[in-house]
Amino acid sequence: MLITPPLFVISMFFKKKGLPKVGELVICTVTKILPHAAFVSLDDYERLDAMLHVSEVSSRWVRNIKDYVSEGKKIVCKILQIDEVKQHVDVSLKRVTNAEKTNKLNEEKIGIKVEKLIEVIAKKLNTEPAKALSTVGKSLIDYFESLADFYDLAKKEGIGIIDEVEIPAEWKKELKQAVQELLDAMKVNIQKEFELCSFEPDGINRIKNVFTELDGVANEKGVKVNLSYISSPHYKLNFTAKNYKEGDLFLQELINKLGAIASKNKVCLKC
Repeated sequence: MLITPPLFVISMFFKKKGLPKVGELVICTVTKILPHAAFVSLDDYERLDAMLHVSEVSSRWVRNIKDYVSEGKKIVCKILQIDEVKQHVDVSLKRVTNAEKTNKLNEEKIGIKVEKLIEVIAKKLNTEPAKALSTVGKSLIDYFESLADFYDLAKKEGIGIIDEVEIPAEWKKELKQAVQELLDAMKVNIQKEFELCSFEPDGINRIKNVFTELDGVANEKGVKVNLSYISSPHYKLNFTAKNYKEGDLFLQELINKLGAIASKNKVCLKC
């Protein structure tokens, strides 16, 4: 595993053959710099280089290309054009958005995590890690297109998707366990404190009804929400989510539902 600088994690085992597609994001290593262009190697592909013209380095005027890139630096670029006859590839740095850069780096990091899982399982099953990567790892890539896509689908649909791949039964068992442990380790805990009160004679029962209905809403979404009492009128809810983005979205949905349920039960809500 190579990290240069800290955010770049590049898989050294799996390399794509052939040529990339126009518009594809690639991680590159700068190999040579000229006054009006830089040459890069495409880390994702076998023995494939590309040219980064100075006009594609930045949306601003570039006085000196070395202010933006240096030999050995790793950058995320977008495939601009390809000459299949001459095997010539042009890339762009300025056309890569921050979001695209982040997503590409996350894909690489996830791919590395899955590679490491395969290596650990291989040792457990007394198999050479390199052999396991070239067989089991390749089977996963052939079926899901990439290790990152395999992981993302397991996160969305569950580890049962591993049964779809033609790999030995003992590998399916170990891979399911390892991926589930990784998914559990990467989950985040979301918490929110709020106030509930009611001036009705049966206020306590009304608040209990609010909790019961909110719990039902969460169960319909397949999420276990813990509702707890802090001190009157303070309460807290917390639940586990796959990531902060998903957790924040579900929390906002819960708060909106909580407001409607509280209003229906004549309970005052303050978040």
